[in-house]
Amino acid sequence: MYELDCTGIIPGCKRVIQADSEAEVFRRAVMQARQNGIERTTPLMRDRLRAAVRERADFPSKTTPMVVAKRSTRSGAPRVV
Repeated sequence: MYELDCTGIIPGCKRVIQADSEAEVFRRAVMQARQNGIERTTPLMRDRLRAAVRERADFPSKTTPMVVAKRSTRSGAPRVV
């Protein structure tokens, strides 16, 4: 999961944009800029948007098993999905 806090980059934006890929976060940020009246994003704004995209380490990825219960299995290991 990736996110971008557009505060300070897109004038008038106070959102945190989240998506599964950096490209989708960037696409949503450009759409948000248009909704805030910016018809054309400048190269500087695009660079700032790209630099501000962060991967959320606290969000489980699709490939990382997630513990769903603290009860252990017969072997003593926690159950995972």
